[in-house]
Amino acid sequence: MKAGEFFLRVRHGRPFAWLRLHDQRHRRMAVAGLWAAFAAHVAVSGVGGDGALAGFGGAVTLIAGLVCLFSLGEASVLRGGARPLDAGRLAARDRAYAAAFHGTGWLLLSVVVYAELALRIEALWLPSDPRAAVGVFAAVAVAIGLLPVSVVGWMEPDHAVDVPPAIPPLPRRPRRFAAGLDEPEGPRFLH
Repeated sequence: MKAGEFFLRVRHGRPFAWLRLHDQRHRRMAVAGLWAAFAAHVAVSGVGGDGALAGFGGAVTLIAGLVCLFSLGEASVLRGGARPLDAGRLAARDRAYAAAFHGTGWLLLSVVVYAELALRIEALWLPSDPRAAVGVFAAVAVAIGLLPVSVVGWMEPDHAVDVPPAIPPLPRRPRRFAAGLDEPEGPRFLH
């Protein structure tokens, strides 16, 4: 394949199409990998210091987390894309967004409660220098940003077979009332 053909194929194709996760088990593994990479990155950044090995470990965990994040974004059928979502997928997306919203609230509440307790109890850890404080703030902000895509990826159902829409019901005949003026004489029944 020539370089020009490869460039045209890459340019016109979806950039992360090879990262598709076709079932719920693979999406959940990607969510677990995303959070494992995030925890490893925080651990390497917090414990590793400024050495070359810590920098390499931080870059590797960052790239692993980005691959998991992009694969989850590419795998989601709840985004809609070019096709409109049916009622079942809209309901699944709404449930996932609601769970992500509530999870973000609980995460923020737990951070605030921990910070308040850490200010009053000496045994709890607080950052000692401004650099560590910025690192903790960045880690909490990234965790809040990762929570919605994680919840959507975790809760998204397997691809269901597209079901054709049901046949609409036939229009009803107008009701006839028992005491109509235009009816011929005959027995009158209420219906």
